[in-house]
Amino acid sequence: MTDGAVGNTSIGANAKLNRLFQFCEGEALAVIRCCAMMQPDEGYAKAKELLRERFGNGYRISETWHRQALEVYQQGHSGSGDTVKSPDVYRMAVHLFGGVWSPSFANVALRRTAEDNVDDFNADVLATVKENFYVDDCLKSLDSEGEAVETVKQLTDILAKGGFRLTKWISNSRRVNESVPPEERAKGVKNLDLSQEELPVERALEVHWDTEHDLLRMKIKSKHGSQTRRGLLSVICSVYDPLGFVFPYILRAKLLFQDEFQIVGKSWDDPLEAETQDHWAKWLDKLSLLKEFAVERCLVPSNFGEISECRLHHFSDASQDACGSVSYARFVNSAGEIHCSFLIGKSRPAPLKTMTIPRLELSAAVVAVKMEQMLRRELKLNVCGSTFWTDSMLVLQYIKNTSKRLHTFAANRVAVIHDGSSVDQWRYVNTDRNPADDASRGLDAHNMISKDRWRKGPEFLWQDEKSWPATPQTPNLLETDREVKKVAVTRATGGAVTADPVARLISKYFSWNHLKKAVAWVLRCKKWLIERRSRSIWSGNRLTAAEMDDAELAVIRYVQRINYEQEIRDLEKGRRSVQRQISIYSLEPIIDDNGVLRLGASHMGGVWELPIRTVRKVLGALLKDQVLDDKRLSTMFSEAEAIVNDRPITAVSDDPNDLEALTPSHPLKFRPGHPMPLSGLTDGDKYRKRWRHV
Repeated sequence: MTDGAVGNTSIGANAKLNRLFQFCEGEALAVIRCCAMMQPDEGYAKAKELLRERFGNGYRISETWHRQALEVYQQGHSGSGDTVKSPDVYRMAVHLFGGVWSPSFANVALRRTAEDNVDDFNADVLATVKENFYVDDCLKSLDSEGEAVETVKQLTDILAKGGFRLTKWISNSRRVNESVPPEERAKGVKNLDLSQEELPVERALEVHWDTEHDLLRMKIKSKHGSQTRRGLLSVICSVYDPLGFVFPYILRAKLLFQDEFQIVGKSWDDPLEAETQDHWAKWLDKLSLLKEFAVERCLVPSNFGEISECRLHHFSDASQDACGSVSYARFVNSAGEIHCSFLIGKSRPAPLKTMTIPRLELSAAVVAVKMEQMLRRELKLNVCGSTFWTDSMLVLQYIKNTSKRLHTFAANRVAVIHDGSSVDQWRYVNTDRNPADDASRGLDAHNMISKDRWRKGPEFLWQDEKSWPATPQTPNLLETDREVKKVAVTRATGGAVTADPVARLISKYFSWNHLKKAVAWVLRCKKWLIERRSRSIWSGNRLTAAEMDDAELAVIRYVQRINYEQEIRDLEKGRRSVQRQISIYSLEPIIDDNGVLRLGASHMGGVWELPIRTVRKVLGALLKDQVLDDKRLSTMFSEAEAIVNDRPITAVSDDPNDLEALTPSHPLKFRPGHPMPLSGLTDGDKYRKRWRHV
């Protein structure tokens, strides 16, 4: 076991060191590998946590892992330190810092602490412990300073009962910061004069929070990297943006990366194309300007008053390059004032496989529906409704379509949209008023900072609903649309109802076997009526095979006389009376002994030509791509002939003493032919010993 102290260089040289314990080998390492089963999607989880609470008071649990004690029977004891004998096996008395399983155990311990103290603390504090912690970080947003001060005290008390110590407190309220002892504050406000100095910028789940102005900012590292695919991807991934604040600007870099990868034959470390290098250099020069980009942390201003209505608005759009979606919250207070806040944005490049614009628009609409479902789960807001906006009339036609079947791609996405929204929630907006257009086409750094449409939503959302864009009349989906599935139409013409009882009997059954049974019973009844004195025909209730055959012939005769009445009459008079103009004249029609119309076709020598197919099959299986000279080919034909001649021409006897059937080989060779396969034949024989292969 090694014991080391590792400092967090991103915080500062004077920050508290985190103690790391690492097992080197043996049973302990096997135990750790067995426990490390879960790897959560941290990026998505962080985004959900940010959306849930929007960065209120941030805290950190100190020494989280080493305060989760294990039972005594799970612990070992240290040895004497003798290096000669085998080392003792040590077991940790606490959970390891840095273990893959440790965050999960920390959450379980926090929830158990809340459950064990249900009677001692109010429901809001218990809910905070269960819902507002991400591993050892707590983010909570409250309405008033007094409520925040009380929450700080109660959170500290309840977690102290579970063996946890809450520390590194920080808030955008100076009063709340003053209520916390200096040693328990965050490093940036520990020695700060709260009455005069500005509050610092603090990290909250890797997003920088300007506590003085209560803004969320982007921290951009000046990382130029190499002019290769690897360097390009490294810079793109270094911008951490879980809520999509600057997705329109990042999109342009992703499109450059996608275009570069369409060039075949280049590796990760080959230089970029000259044109790509120029665009990449310009993009990097403007990247540092995003430090000025900021979004309000609080969804509503502190002086907004009582909220009377809250609605979610989702915009979607797509272009040939990308598709995107963005969501806003629109608040209306009791005085009728309106405020809109940015919630989350999504943007992704279009697939390399070419897709039509309507399909991309439909995919963007699906993203908007999924964002609606996620926001409803995570936001603790009393949302009274949601509205979806799109600038594609085709998408509206697909959503409102109820009569035409769509192809699988469109049908699956329309089904997702119908599951997460209703038709009346979808509205039309012009492209120039759609903020999602920025997510599908991208923005440069200057427009990201100077224009407010992406951050605050379109202007009409800040106005009364009467000023919103009117949705034009949506026409029905055309049959010629590419996503409409072409349906084959079959029309049946109904004829006059016939009084023929046999025709009614035939039309009653849809199964050929059932029809034969019914006709067989009718024929038996007919025979009984003709021969009333004989009761032998009723011996047994089951139909015989002969009766079933007679019924089949009776049905065939009836159908033939309906369709070939004149031809059958002529054939009954004689072959010469058949007119040459009839359709079946060239087929040599005849009437057999059962009165059934037959075709006098030849069997085309099938009996003696059947062995030809057998010979071809044998030769095809043996020769394949082999090239043989004349002698070897003659030998091969002889072998194929022997195989064919060994086929029996009589029925095989069931006599155990008569094991040999008569074959053509008997009269030809005066002995049976039993070709035995050669033993020891390998794959190399076909190349080295051709005679053995033959």
